[in-house]
Amino acid sequence: STTEFSSIQGVGRDAAGNLYVGGRFTGTADVDPGPSEVLLTSTAGSQDAYIASYTSAGVLRWVQQFGDTGSDDVLDIEVTASGNVFAVGAFAGTVVFDSGAGSASFVADGPRDNYLLRLNSDGGLVASGSFGGDTSDIALDSDGNLVLTGSYTRTADIDPSPGTFFLPDAGSTGNGNSFYLKLNPNLHFVWAK
Repeated sequence: STTEFSSIQGVGRDAAGNLYVGGRFTGTADVDPGPSEVLLTSTAGSQDAYIASYTSAGVLRWVQQFGDTGSDDVLDIEVTASGNVFAVGAFAGTVVFDSGAGSASFVADGPRDNYLLRLNSDGGLVASGSFGGDTSDIALDSDGNLVLTGSYTRTADIDPSPGTFFLPDAGSTGNGNSFYLKLNPNLHFVWAK
């Protein structure tokens, strides 16, 4: 296989010991570490994102590739004990997710936006959304809520649902402000600061 670029951005493990990785690649990448090949090919030569799950012995369980003609990334993932995967990433233009068990697509409001995904332990899409700003980290709290940190310039709608929550204008100098965003396990807005 010919991989022009490949990077793992996030790693997690469930209570059963299954490993989950999220990353990005261009070209064609073999995501099966065993003797078989499971090849992913990026869309129209652009950078695509993927999330894969492996057993504790390193056997590929499933992989989901997503993207479109723009640049798509997985920035970070969090995994629950039961194997639910929360992923945050960035995309340019349009991004398309199709897990076979659900699908979604989003169009960026600016040059790049963020997306959120919740996948079940079998890689099926459970919930999704998109929002503005640049996300730098995600974590799960003790109640299973998702907490994100990041930055934005000017103003940004950071509610990933069809609703809106605009952060205040960060000023015209181009300097960014930080944000904290809390979402429930179904990716519904709880609060932002």
